[in-house]
Amino acid sequence: MNKITVLFPGGFKPLTGAHLALAQRYAESPQVGEVLLLVGPTMRDGITREKTIEIFDLIQGNGELSDKIEIRPTQYNSPIVAAYEYLFDLPSDATGRYAMAASTKGDDYVRAKDFIPNVDKYATIGDKKGRKIPIGIDAVELSIDVDPETYANGTPISATAVRQAIGNRDYETFRASYPQFEEAVVKNIWQILTGVSEALFTKDWWIKNLQEDVTDVIEAIMNTSEKNRH
Repeated sequence: MNKITVLFPGGFKPLTGAHLALAQRYAESPQVGEVLLLVGPTMRDGITREKTIEIFDLIQGNGELSDKIEIRPTQYNSPIVAAYEYLFDLPSDATGRYAMAASTKGDDYVRAKDFIPNVDKYATIGDKKGRKIPIGIDAVELSIDVDPETYANGTPISATAVRQAIGNRDYETFRASYPQFEEAVVKNIWQILTGVSEALFTKDWWIKNLQEDVTDVIEAIMNTSEKNRH
């Protein structure tokens, strides 16, 4: 049986740890062949699609994501429209199984439920312009029963919260928005989005928040007897 292609459309300005955790969960399913992140063009608070793609490439390049996950630009700002237009653009003889990404815990699960009857309608009747999704496209439901990634206070991680953290130069909240990734990767994401390197934070801030890193650096330049005393 053909594996499922999961369509995961969104603004993703920027990609967050929550977005990537859900994509990863889908990619881990043996039923899934690929997960396609469809990224719209609208810039949000200075965060462009190009920066989002750069973040994805950074994380993917560090081996942090399944190779089943891909990112593709779309000209449509509406995530729902982007998903259906992807299917309309397929060759007329295309075949395959497709699902809409959504956690069963999230509010967007409704769009995943509506995906199946809507694709069936567009394949048989067509849209208002007379266009049809290829008849060989089979829409299926594939939900992931997983709690959304949250901050310590229980608030779901979101792109809005990440943008606010950037505006406030609040690295602690920003760091918490990517809980599954290593510190070095998150620092690189921060720099991609802000242009601010760690050197611009105060020394006290870095010692307080990254004490383990500081200790490693200090010990790296010590001789053996100094390390033992340290």
